[in-house]
Amino acid sequence: MRVVFDLGQLTGPQSKHEDLSNAGINVKKDKAAASGYAAMHNKFAVIDQRIVITGSYNWTTNATQNNDENLIIITSRDAAAKYNVEFERIWALAVDL
Repeated sequence: MRVVFDLGQLTGPQSKHEDLSNAGINVKKDKAAASGYAAMHNKFAVIDQRIVITGSYNWTTNATQNNDENLIIITSRDAAAKYNVEFERIWALAVDL
């Protein structure tokens, strides 16, 4: 498993990057300037090269309890492959913690 955090999400009170890293999960921080974007706003996961979870949902307690969010689960190897290409692009630009 690999996770890329937006620079702004590394220091927030709800950040889980240390928990994930301590659990042996590879974690990097997004290098937004190198990717040409002001902030990484992607919110998706690719699971087993066949499932994509995506949407506006921020994967935080606040999003769950207070916000109007959406999340969609797509079961498609083709869609997963396309999202995986995007993840690999983000990962290649990301910086080790």
